[in-house]
Amino acid sequence: MRIASIDIGTNTLLMLIADVADSEPTRLHVVEDHHRIVRLGEGLLAGGTISSVALRRAESCLQDYATRCAELRVDRLAAVATSAVRRAANQADVLQRLSSALGSTVRCISGDEEADMVLLGSREGFDDVCLIDIGGGSTEIIRSAHDRVVFRHSLETGAVRLREQYLTRSPVDTATEQQTSDHVESLIRLHLQSLQAMPAPPMTIAVAGTPTSLATLAMDAEHFDADRVHGFSLTNIEVHQLWHRLRACTLEELKALPGVHPDRVDILPAGTFILLHLMKRLSIPAVRVSTRGLRYGVAIRAADVQSGF
Repeated sequence: MRIASIDIGTNTLLMLIADVADSEPTRLHVVEDHHRIVRLGEGLLAGGTISSVALRRAESCLQDYATRCAELRVDRLAAVATSAVRRAANQADVLQRLSSALGSTVRCISGDEEADMVLLGSREGFDDVCLIDIGGGSTEIIRSAHDRVVFRHSLETGAVRLREQYLTRSPVDTATEQQTSDHVESLIRLHLQSLQAMPAPPMTIAVAGTPTSLATLAMDAEHFDADRVHGFSLTNIEVHQLWHRLRACTLEELKALPGVHPDRVDILPAGTFILLHLMKRLSIPAVRVSTRGLRYGVAIRAADVQSGF
């Protein structure tokens, strides 16, 4: 069976097309993996709604994805929307228009559903793990032990959201850094105390654009290489060094960084700041970078006919 899974996020719109054998529904044989930056959540913090301009960008992307699904004879398509659509006052209209553009129903999933499917798609056989997914509008944190979820939380901050709230200018001055730190630290204290009290897992996995971009920078790579990035060990010290490098850059200098998507560079300092503080407060010495994430979990769930997805 050929599955297409689509992840409609605050910043990116991703599509995975994979073949799945009925006998092994959790094993995906990737056919294509598409990444587009559409900034669906641009301006959402200020206005409370998804703008018509941002929505048109997403509709255009979904129309292209639908065409590709038809060309590749996809058997089942599953599309989910996350933080931006969850928070939008015009959610119903947005979902109707996105579904119409795709020609298939787009579901808005909860933070808990998102966390569970990120874990499903990214843990790759590791049972005792902590998983961090820094999105545009939220950050999912999941802890599993002995093959069951023991903690999950959708932290109400992400790379786009933190940039629009606090890190609005580059370089980042000391006063802004302190204000941003106070905000992120307050979220961690409020929501992650029970996770901090748990024994540290042997493995922490970090997914999404922030860790993959940081891995590319840490390797001094000229271009993004998914095969090299996937599984890369990114240490606390490296993230700390990269934050101080990024916070000192002008926007033009950020755009000149090798191997980082030019439409992502303005939010990379914010995503890095979130990862740095999570690693510090959760006593994580290093993360294993993953190029997988929600779309993989959605595909696995959709391949399970019994799930009713």
